[in-house]
Amino acid sequence: MLIIRRPQLQCGKLEAVNQVDSKYAIGNNVDFFDCHKLQPDWIKHQSVHKGVVKSIYQKHLSVDTIYKIYFPHARCRKLIPENELERGVVRTELQCSWGRLESMSPDGMLIKVTKINALKPIIEEAVCCLRREVEEYLCFQRRLHITLKNDYVHLKISADKTGVEFRLFGKPIPYGQALSLE
Repeated sequence: MLIIRRPQLQCGKLEAVNQVDSKYAIGNNVDFFDCHKLQPDWIKHQSVHKGVVKSIYQKHLSVDTIYKIYFPHARCRKLIPENELERGVVRTELQCSWGRLESMSPDGMLIKVTKINALKPIIEEAVCCLRREVEEYLCFQRRLHITLKNDYVHLKISADKTGVEFRLFGKPIPYGQALSLE
């Protein structure tokens, strides 16, 4: 079963809206990217969820439209703002720019790095992606991981509210040492 990671919206009082005035109607199929909107496209396309509009609301004294979406594969309902929903997104397996994506879970991903000499920029970009996701999207509610591996290195990068942690073959290492890996 899939997990929708998006934290529950703290909307306050919601008022029902006439579906004629909204972009999506009750029963419409919609797509939702369960990640920060500035993530690279290959990460976004790993986190597309298809859902159905169940009800339409507006924040009290506001023009922001909020939809209650049912996600059948995750068997859950979430309140999602209108600007985070799309239609007709085709889930394609885009090539990971760091190497080959071997596996993915709700809390992380394992990537086989193909560019042996390019670990430093990959590590810097991975840290940026993790921070963006943990701080801005998940509001520190989950710990996320990206594991980079090749024939010589197995580096797990984790991020949560305490910061970013690096583990080389299971042993903690500082950021500077992680950047100097080859």
